[in-house]
Amino acid sequence: TFAAVAFGIGLLTSGLSSSTTGTLAGQIVLQGFLGKHVEIWIWRLITIVPALLVIALNIPSVEVLVISQAILSLQL
Repeated sequence: TFAAVAFGIGLLTSGLSSSTTGTLAGQIVLQGFLGKHVEIWIWRLITIVPALLVIALNIPSVEVLVISQAILSLQL
């Protein structure tokens, strides 16, 4: 249905927006605090490679979610 397709497109675009924002924020923080410039394609690799590993290793999505939330709780 149209609603399902619209919702899927919304999820896809919000995920892309979030990934872009996180990548740029990480670069700005690293550049501001350490005075080092890292190319944008390196940041993209850093964010894409773990996702591809999860897909390639066929790790259950619930397990990935629990691990990611545990890591986030340690960072806060």
